[in-house]
Amino acid sequence: SAAFRDCLRFQVQRTWGFFERGRGLIGLLNPEARRNIQLFIAGGEATLRAIVRVGYDTLITRPTVSKGAKLKLLLRAFVG
Repeated sequence: SAAFRDCLRFQVQRTWGFFERGRGLIGLLNPEARRNIQLFIAGGEATLRAIVRVGYDTLITRPTVSKGAKLKLLLRAFVG
């Protein structure tokens, strides 16, 4: 329903804010933990983009992150 999509849109926007604020704390972590948290955030953001792509209608269409996108996330986390 439209109400569900609106609620999910709100939650997605709220979660983007959490990730943005959390990113500011990454520099306080040791390098190993930093990499893990960066990967967590990147994966979460990829999931949020997938939810947006399906128009917030996750009960009808499952949001997915492709294998290629997952590989890019891993490479970025461990290389850069």
